[in-house]
Amino acid sequence: MKLTRREREEFALRYLPLVKYVVSRFYIKETSSISKEDLFHWGIVGLMEAIDRFDENKGVKFEVYAIRRIEGAIKDALRREDILTRRQREKYRHLVEVIDSLGEEELSEEAIANKLGMDLASYLELLEEVSPIVASSVEELLEERGFEISDNREQIEDKIIEEELLETLGKAIKKLNDREKQILSLYYYEGLNLKQIGSVLGITESRVSQLHAQIILKLRRIIKGEWE
Repeated sequence: MKLTRREREEFALRYLPLVKYVVSRFYIKETSSISKEDLFHWGIVGLMEAIDRFDENKGVKFEVYAIRRIEGAIKDALRREDILTRRQREKYRHLVEVIDSLGEEELSEEAIANKLGMDLASYLELLEEVSPIVASSVEELLEERGFEISDNREQIEDKIIEEELLETLGKAIKKLNDREKQILSLYYYEGLNLKQIGSVLGITESRVSQLHAQIILKLRRIIKGEWE
């Protein structure tokens, strides 16, 4: 999109609410080393990239393209900043290893906590701590399969719509329980943020964050199993 400097600034101001919308969909624990302001800053970077790279001839609405770019910029920054402490990073890696070692029928919160040697409360606290980076775990799995998401996001969008990947993801979602499917639907299809989902389900935002993190890790395990 070819714009003058002034037009670019005006365009950015017009679509600034998209950044606020995307940021509202991330849950950040109060004790985290990052803040919503950090997410907002990274989101603006993504918005400006969207403005500079948008090609209206591809038949995609700018809002849709911009949201992808904003989300991508935030996720890339979260991974780059390595917001977890060394101890948290070790616990997260162990968590992924444990989930990957379990059978699909063993992916309940209680079973995972037991395998980790934790009580349920400690496991849920861990989920809440790592939730900001868990959203990228499926993307990391795709990268392991040769999909360069962070380096070439425009090409990955083409690859993601391949039938094989969509079929695998569809099969994985079918293996979730009804509540997990509902949370995915509210978050990804209805566009609700975690706080709004909590209001619908009658639970806290932090609890939705825990459930969402568990669902993403569970999907990662199921998808990995489909490829093995």
